Amino acid sequence: MIILTNKVVTFHKKKTSMRLTNLEWDIFNAVCEHEKIRRRTLLEHICETRSHNLNMTSAVRLFMLLYLYNKSITENSNKKRRDTLHRALQQLN
Repeated sequence: MIILTNKVVTFHKKKTSMRLTNLEWDIFNAVCEHEKIRRRTLLEHICETRSHNLNMTSAVRLFMLLYLYNKSITENSNKKRRDTLHRALQQLN
């Protein structure tokens, strides 16, 4: 069963709520852990680089999709490892 969980997050000194599935929260936290970045810092980066027609929840979902896509390409290729976090943030715009 898919359960949506509402959480209050803080970034740029303001609070807002985001509603993601439990799996999406787990993935977002795993990205933060893997990249050794605080959740607030990643949310600020996403906010700064997102297209203005995306709300934050949509931007976070898109970021995670792009991050995992870029990571899979990097790991499945023989090319030099790329900065997955940076590439996913650039593609949000």
